[in-house]
Amino acid sequence: MKKYLTNIKIKQAYFVFTIICLVISSSNIYSQEISDFSGEWILNRTKGKTRLTEVASSSIVISQKDLSLTMNITISPDNDKQVKRTENYFLNTSTENKTASPEGKSRRIDTKLEPDGQSFSITESISYTKDGTIVKLQRTDKYTISKDSKTLTIETFDTNSEEPSTPKDQPQEIRIYDKKI
Repeated sequence: MKKYLTNIKIKQAYFVFTIICLVISSSNIYSQEISDFSGEWILNRTKGKTRLTEVASSSIVISQKDLSLTMNITISPDNDKQVKRTENYFLNTSTENKTASPEGKSRRIDTKLEPDGQSFSITESISYTKDGTIVKLQRTDKYTISKDSKTLTIETFDTNSEEPSTPKDQPQEIRIYDKKI
């Protein structure tokens, strides 16, 4: 009987030890050092490679709390009208929307924090049916903050199933934003 009770105690201790190890390892995953992307960022049109030729100015105000991001984006075309939008993201998640349309359009957004904590990416995937063929579009914006936290670089990678020649590993656009002080 004593031997039976001893075996149970050993199993209980092993179970408790396993739980403690899991808690410690999972807390290490989420204790990754994350750069603070918060601030007001102003497009530097003299740097990068942008398709925003008709835009006089662009700014992004990022509010960050842990893995939650809110981006208030303002684009001002040359005619001084402002286009504003707000986007909310939670890093390392996926969301999918399907719209009731004849094309059966679906939209998926994936966000990913890079292991270095200096970059995150937002990938928007859209698929729909056009003339009986499924068309797939994908845009990935990779946000990278400089070590001194003064520059935000956004690289845009586009792919289109109708244009398979689009290179997947080279950004089609690079926008450089300076932090407003």
